[in-house]
Amino acid sequence: MSLPIPTGKSQFMHNPSRLTPLSKALMLSQMFRSRPSMAAMGLALCMPVASQAQETAADGSTTTGTVNLAPTAIDSQYLGTATDGTGSYTTGAVSIGKGAPQSLRETPQSVSVVTRQVMDDNNLNSLSKVLEDTPGITFQYRNFGGHVYTSRGFSLLAESFLVDGIGGQGYQITGWMQPDMAIYDRVEVLR
Repeated sequence: MSLPIPTGKSQFMHNPSRLTPLSKALMLSQMFRSRPSMAAMGLALCMPVASQAQETAADGSTTTGTVNLAPTAIDSQYLGTATDGTGSYTTGAVSIGKGAPQSLRETPQSVSVVTRQVMDDNNLNSLSKVLEDTPGITFQYRNFGGHVYTSRGFSLLAESFLVDGIGGQGYQITGWMQPDMAIYDRVEVLR
């Protein structure tokens, strides 16, 4: 049984969602009827490729299935806490928080490090530009040139800023005067 081909305009040609269950079943049976012929055509198309692969292996080339690679030397250079002059976008260790410097992997908090190379490449020449570019930190201007930084919804107070490990200098940093970032190696942000 074959499906009749509609001649002229049919209500089903413009709105396929209005097909009846019987017409859907007939369409499916027609599709499944043509599957064996499609499979045979696919098999016939693959035959020349298989014969070419056999010819390639039979024409005298030595294919053993293994590849010999030249020796590779890996020189490890541990990144320390200083990033100036390395051209790196990351650091080997952070000194944020308490204790000795530790790697980012060993730090249990979420830390972002903006290195000297990132500051140079993105023209981040003030702390406000660095913090605007740091994920998780929002920056809002206030009246009379002041501004406030927030991290995860909490305001970063003057005590939140450490410069070279020394706290309490936040007012000079968050006040009207922004320090020039040319003298800093990196900015570490603990969120």
